[in-house]
Amino acid sequence: MGEIYNRRFEYEKALSIFKDALFKAECIEYKNGIVEGLSYIGILQLKLSNYKEVFKNLNLVEKYIERNKSSIENIHQYYLLKGEILIEVGLLKEAKEYLTKALKAYEKEENLLKLKIKEFLVFIKLIDEYGEINLEEYIEYIKSIASNYKNYSNKVDYIFSCAIILYDQGYIKYALRLVDYIYQDNWISSSDRVKLKEMYFKGLMFKGDQKLAFLYETLKLVEQVNMRKVQCRIYIRLGDYFNEAGQYNFAAYYYFEACEIIRDITEEIPSQ
Repeated sequence: MGEIYNRRFEYEKALSIFKDALFKAECIEYKNGIVEGLSYIGILQLKLSNYKEVFKNLNLVEKYIERNKSSIENIHQYYLLKGEILIEVGLLKEAKEYLTKALKAYEKEENLLKLKIKEFLVFIKLIDEYGEINLEEYIEYIKSIASNYKNYSNKVDYIFSCAIILYDQGYIKYALRLVDYIYQDNWISSSDRVKLKEMYFKGLMFKGDQKLAFLYETLKLVEQVNMRKVQCRIYIRLGDYFNEAGQYNFAAYYYFEACEIIRDITEEIPSQ
């Protein structure tokens, strides 16, 4: 049930279910279930921008694995949690190592988690190895992963995530090609967490008043679903917009708001 809600981007409901599952696993001393529960809770807290809780769960699961090495059969969920956290703090090479370990656990099966791991490895490649990639070929690989999702929201979320990364790297032609791929097949999503990525991408692409309208609309949504890093990026884009327009007071306001989010997040991340 928790994974179903997670797949639907209903992270609060998924978190509640996994907390209940963890409690039951602890009651019967089901060690694999405890590792899985702690890891899933950490992943969901990361999606909800609760960084203090993320690192609390990471610490708990690492200590639990250390104490019970001989009796735990599978820690791939921990590898996934660690990989996602390392991506979040910008340690991409280290993240790739953990995600590759997680992927090996699913070599002989196809499921949503395997696709999510492949997604993260794509993000790392686009960010960390973008100058070395044949994008003509790699775009097709990105599409092939998307085609395996049965849920349209997962497809749209993944494609827009890739398109935003490509835009940030300066590959606007390829970003637009991915977005066209979505629109040709009429893929849509009812999830606000996915819709905001589409609106944010439009805020990047459009100019003038349209850019401003999409960025403000995205900001309204992101505040509702508590995605602080995305909110920070929107503030920076708004700051850039007003700076280029010579409206420096507005630019300074939005840059300051972005700095406040960065400070708050940084304070929640352990130094080690």
